Amino acid sequence: MKLFLMKTEDEHVLELVRISRAAFESDVLVGASIGDVPPQYDSVEWHIEMKDKGHLFTAIADEKIVGGAIIFPDENNETVYIGRIFVDPAEFKKGYGMAIMNGVETHVLAGRRVHGFFDFKNRKNLKFRKVHKVFEERNTLCAFRKDSFGINLAQW
Repeated sequence: MKLFLMKTEDEHVLELVRISRAAFESDVLVGASIGDVPPQYDSVEWHIEMKDKGHLFTAIADEKIVGGAIIFPDENNETVYIGRIFVDPAEFKKGYGMAIMNGVETHVLAGRRVHGFFDFKNRKNLKFRKVHKVFEERNTLCAFRKDSFGINLAQW
């Protein structure tokens, strides 16, 4: 599987919103609580704002959009926070979630630390828990952080 992660372009936004909606609404099938979705997960306007600020990334495999990521650098540009990673439910179980995470770590971080949170009740997130060192658990959330090196975010 070859996955390409790029900054989102205008023509990607509607497909990413469709995928975000489908991905987060299907989480209830793998352990998430009903209605437990991130804020603005289905908002076209919010995804456009994230794209315009350089926070929204598109994941493409075989010339098809398969998912996306939303990341936020801190004010000192030393840490990147992973807001969310989402994959089209039609593409589940193909390794795209981990490939998106690896793409973020490899190509976006440039020596920054990465921080993220995931719901460990959601069975789709079990691989993240195995791969990333969890340093805190609260209720059903796990937090992780990792140091990585890659391309400077400003170059993207």
